[in-house]
Amino acid sequence: MDDSQNVKKWDIQDYELENLTPLKALRILVECFYVAQGGRFEHREGTEEKEPVDKDSFHQILDVVKSAFKEVGGDFIYPTKETLRKVVELLAAKAEVWGTPPEIIAHHKSQILKVLDYLDD
Repeated sequence: MDDSQNVKKWDIQDYELENLTPLKALRILVECFYVAQGGRFEHREGTEEKEPVDKDSFHQILDVVKSAFKEVGGDFIYPTKETLRKVVELLAAKAEVWGTPPEIIAHHKSQILKVLDYLDD
């Protein structure tokens, strides 16, 4: 990725922080990373639910996130706040290697860390 103009910045919405659990935080992390890597979501009509525009790319990103959990010794099915933080750091490093612009990495990382700050230890 080498053109920050093609990447839409993702921002956490307040309603997404309601009833936050580690599993919900993981879903948010996957969504954020997908958007940071150029993916887009469309809202389902009449709901707040979103689905990826390019499902193949989304599944590739999901595989990267699952792999990051393995790399940090975490459990994708039962994430913890600690492993989510480690995964965020690892994904930021991977994004840098892939050529994601630093401002995109910094913005999305700050958004996910904001989410994680809402989780109980």
